Amino acid sequence: MNDIDLAIAIAKAKKAKGGQTDAMTAPPPQTNMVEQSMSGVNEGIGQMAGFPVDAVSGAINGVGQMLGRDKPLIENPVGGSKWFNDGMLNPTISDVEPQTRGQRIGRRVGEELGASAVAAPLGLASAAVRAAPKAFAATEAASALGSGTGAAVANEIAPGSAIADIVGALSGGIAGGGMAARQLGVNGTKANIRPGIEDQKLRANDAYGTVRADQRTMSPQSIDGMTDDIAASMQKERINPRLQPGSSAVLDALMTDSKGPMRIEDVENMRRLTEQGLPATASKSDQRLSGMMKGQITDYLDNLGDPIADNLKDGRNAHRRASAASSIDEASTKATRRAASTGSGGNEINAMRQNLRSILDNPRKARSFTKSEIELMDQVVQGTAGQNALRKLSRFAPTSGGLSAMMGIGGAMASPAIALPIMGATELAKMAGERSTRGAVDALMKSIAPDKVLSAGDSGIMPIIQALLAGRATAGATQDDRRTK
Repeated sequence: MNDIDLAIAIAKAKKAKGGQTDAMTAPPPQTNMVEQSMSGVNEGIGQMAGFPVDAVSGAINGVGQMLGRDKPLIENPVGGSKWFNDGMLNPTISDVEPQTRGQRIGRRVGEELGASAVAAPLGLASAAVRAAPKAFAATEAASALGSGTGAAVANEIAPGSAIADIVGALSGGIAGGGMAARQLGVNGTKANIRPGIEDQKLRANDAYGTVRADQRTMSPQSIDGMTDDIAASMQKERINPRLQPGSSAVLDALMTDSKGPMRIEDVENMRRLTEQGLPATASKSDQRLSGMMKGQITDYLDNLGDPIADNLKDGRNAHRRASAASSIDEASTKATRRAASTGSGGNEINAMRQNLRSILDNPRKARSFTKSEIELMDQVVQGTAGQNALRKLSRFAPTSGGLSAMMGIGGAMASPAIALPIMGATELAKMAGERSTRGAVDALMKSIAPDKVLSAGDSGIMPIIQALLAGRATAGATQDDRRTK
């Protein structure tokens, strides 16, 4: 290179240095707290929404590694966290890294808030949460704030450590949620639960009290229309005072009593008398016709479109539920007592099924149950395949009766190495079968008359918050998060 070329090159270099900024010294892109916090929120939404798919694909990839595969079997599965964050959520997530400690904390707290927004609705499956939804929402929000803050502080102390992030998130979340729960009065006392039968009785009493307090009288035309329809249907059925004296007397009472002013409660009393007015010796024909009249009055009240009549309908339903659940509870209690007093018969399972079957076989008792409830009860009586297998094994348990006990003792004396394990296994089968049957009966009762949670406490909200917190921490640990890169 000659002197002229060298001078030109030096001049160009000086011009470039003075007129342009070198790429290596260019300032980083600008960002702010709002951008970083909202990016964290959307990352958290993607994390939690994609967690189920991430967990399944992670398990499959783990199996692949065990089989010696170098590459994962599934990468970026549809519905996973990366799929959410790189797809529909991508425009809302900033590619710029936080530039200050405050922005890093804001982004990490945002992640927890976003994940919490997705996970929190799962808590509604709990009756305790449904009993105090506002307190639950506030406690969950405080837990998310504490979790994000704890994780952010841990990341400042140990940058890039996934373990520190998880420990910080769990510690901060439990502390924040616990503090909020104490302030809101949902931590420190057990949940107050009203048993289902008692709750249904109270519901019925409240509904009937509302009906009794209503002093309005119904229009004579409306009442006349109802009784005319009943008379017409009985005429169509060819009711005969000599052949059906009971139902004929009921019909005559209905036509006479309906002539004066009537309130909704008076019509309800008339409805009840259609069956209560029959003698115990009434024929099936009388019972059928009285049942038809009762059904017509029931339909009339249910279709009035009046709030008081609707209360009456709710009261009848609650009374029915309480009666049905009480029948099951009584049958269950008797079965337990009988098994305990005799100590035989394979036990409580047989006694329980027999008592429930007696309800199904009794038309009067079965009337308290709906078709679906009767089907559920029949399933308990029939038992599942597993319950029936345990029931058969339990017959050989030493505590199932004198013969089984004698066989067990004789076998233990003759060959303890063989007999003792068999005795233990059959006894465990008996315990498991009885527990399973009790659980099925309890589930049946709860479906008819569920317990009502009146207030939420330790057994209601905080364990749910902790479970959701653990789920969020696990979701964050299952993906290749930017924090661990």
